[in-house]
Amino acid sequence: MPTPCGCKNITVDLLRCVQLINVWKRYRDWVLRGVSLDVKGVVVIYGANGSGKTTLVKILAGLIPPTRGEVRRQGRVGVALQQPMMHPDLTLRENLKFYAGALKASYEEVVEMFDLRRYLDTKFSHLSYGWRRRADLARALLGEPKALLLDEPMLGLDAEGRRTVAEVVNRFAGPAVVTSSSMCDYVELRAESWFELRGGALLPTTPVCGRT
Repeated sequence: MPTPCGCKNITVDLLRCVQLINVWKRYRDWVLRGVSLDVKGVVVIYGANGSGKTTLVKILAGLIPPTRGEVRRQGRVGVALQQPMMHPDLTLRENLKFYAGALKASYEEVVEMFDLRRYLDTKFSHLSYGWRRRADLARALLGEPKALLLDEPMLGLDAEGRRTVAEVVNRFAGPAVVTSSSMCDYVELRAESWFELRGGALLPTTPVCGRT
């Protein structure tokens, strides 16, 4: 896997590959209130449904703007939201080939990583929810991104799929933001920081489930 932010000579601790500085976001009400975050390793953000986790990931990825505040990114990020970014009427192979082509990358490694080969010629909309999630996580890893932004990546996955996600994130070992509505599913991640998103603010926390 690539060195975080493409850096070869500077330690990861000195890097701020993805950074939020006093970010606020308002729809009708305030969803995020003065959120600041430096992502240098793996960060898990826990929160109840509707707490603003997906909004935070979209702002980090540059998919939506903050109402105010600043977002900084170094290099390309790999993003996987709860709704896959694949075309439903194309086969899995066609989808991966499209994204890989845009990045001038190969999709063979991620196919093996997520055990997708048997489904390559299946229309994406015909895959089960769990396999669609796996496929979209594979897409997010195409082209060796410098950071990962994963919105509840274990949602809808079986035990094997959850282990695969943990292995992939731990192997990546670079800047990654992972959101979760259940801490227990993510304790196998080698996260350097855990936060709870509550009332629009990020609060440092500790996972309630011990490592197994």
